[in-house]
Amino acid sequence: MITGYFCNNKNIKYEDIWNFTEGLAVVRLDDKWGFINKTGEEVTAIKYNGVGSFTGGLAPVQFKNRWGFIDKTGREIMPLKYDIAPIFSEELASVMLNGKYGFVDKTGEEIIAIKYDSTGSFSEGLAPIKLKNRWNFIDKTDRLIAPFKYDIASIFSESLAGVILNGKYGFVDKTGKETISLKYDAGYGFIESLAAVALNGKYGFIDKMGVEIIPLKYDYAFGFHEGLASIQINDKFSFIDKIGNKIIAFKYDDVWNFHEGLAAVMLNGKYGFIDKMGVEIIPLKYDYAFDFSENLAAVALNGKYGFIDKTSKEVIPFKYDYVFSFSEGLASVKLNGECFCIDKNDNRVIN
Repeated sequence: MITGYFCNNKNIKYEDIWNFTEGLAVVRLDDKWGFINKTGEEVTAIKYNGVGSFTGGLAPVQFKNRWGFIDKTGREIMPLKYDIAPIFSEELASVMLNGKYGFVDKTGEEIIAIKYDSTGSFSEGLAPIKLKNRWNFIDKTDRLIAPFKYDIASIFSESLAGVILNGKYGFVDKTGKETISLKYDAGYGFIESLAAVALNGKYGFIDKMGVEIIPLKYDYAFGFHEGLASIQINDKFSFIDKIGNKIIAFKYDDVWNFHEGLAAVMLNGKYGFIDKMGVEIIPLKYDYAFDFSENLAAVALNGKYGFIDKTSKEVIPFKYDYVFSFSEGLASVKLNGECFCIDKNDNRVIN
């Protein structure tokens, strides 16, 4: 997900501002990165070659091609020594050093030795790991739950994880048992108790017992969000509920997932929003639309961006060159080459 953009006005304080997460935002100046708080105060030096957003109180940072983590005071909680250091998940982060992967905790201690060829994040207490071209799962004590055998393994979601062996997709439980046979050509993790799977070029949905709840008849299917899933037939999109009922005809050229009760849809190059009954609540008249976030949606019209509410009222005028969705009460915007943040009353709060 893109959370910031480049601003080319050399007279401004920052060249780039990302959305706020956990009260802090990434900023860029002279190709160096750091963090500010919501008053605009720099809480870290603008000195890093690369950064990630804060998650669980820590953020990955890179200095001189080495990665580590800082806390919200800017303190480096461990030496910056890793080749790769993504975000924490369930109190542990996967790190890479000299081509091998392991896990560190929030004190910087290497909890799981750096010995694997690849890893995924911990989810529901388990993480996928790769060794000698085969995947398996470990718990947080580095205990293997099954033999190394799979070609690909994904993270656990709702107590099951997708795995692939010899080109076929199925699911295992947390004991390593294959609870859903490896017979599908493709699949996605469980969301809201159902998983999209494909066989012979058609998609449908199964439950956690492997029962095909919604027939495999669609050209494509996406995961459920807020009780509905988008589906595709012949380049047109619709939505279905969890028993397969369509809420609208197949007519849209593109659709987004539902967020805050509404979904962005596109027809003939114009965007609007529908509710969960399929009613077009906000007319399809915009050139582009983002999902609703914090009760406002960023939309574009005639080359300018602004924000609307769920009644289609223009809350923030169409005057910006680009914007991002609101996060923690603020939105990053671009105007005449300047990047800054605004509040929901369109007040400029951070330069």
